[in-house]
Amino acid sequence: MPRKTPEQIRFARSVTLEAAWIKIREEFKDLGFVPTLNSVAVRKITEDYIATREAFSKRYKITDRIQRPKIAGFMAASILRYKPVAINDQDHSPAHGYGSTQANEMLAFWHGLAICAEGAPEEDIHRLISSPVFETWYNDILWLFEHNTVCSEALVMIFETLSLLFFTDNLKRHTEVVDIKSSHSRKHQK
Repeated sequence: MPRKTPEQIRFARSVTLEAAWIKIREEFKDLGFVPTLNSVAVRKITEDYIATREAFSKRYKITDRIQRPKIAGFMAASILRYKPVAINDQDHSPAHGYGSTQANEMLAFWHGLAICAEGAPEEDIHRLISSPVFETWYNDILWLFEHNTVCSEALVMIFETLSLLFFTDNLKRHTEVVDIKSSHSRKHQK
């Protein structure tokens, strides 16, 4: 399948980001917070993603589409870098507490999960989020996202691991499999 144009990529990433945003927004509204999404930051996120994707594709000589976990990791890195979500209390003053500090981290995770799970059977998604260890693992991931500078390749590995365990068919669908390790070692053997 041919690569998408930058405009198609911008649109696709914006649609998925909006869907994840709706989930986060509703969760925070239920807690009594007023979340807002900065549209300028969203544009920066999509442009940063496109630049990262292009650099990655050039570095590893990818001429086809990239895998979903790579999209998820690159977008998560951009979301964490630009932090597009602001949380306010009902009176529109800045909120304090758990919800206010992890909204962007939640958006990065749920957006990445949506990309990895796109088109997967509902039971695969349910199997992941109903796992007895999911909540602890999820809170640990949010903590990692919030308290550490995580490079995009590390985020790719997190989403690739999720895909290997829960969305295996999506790794094969409409993507080119690139073995980064062997591509990297070949470069250094010359």
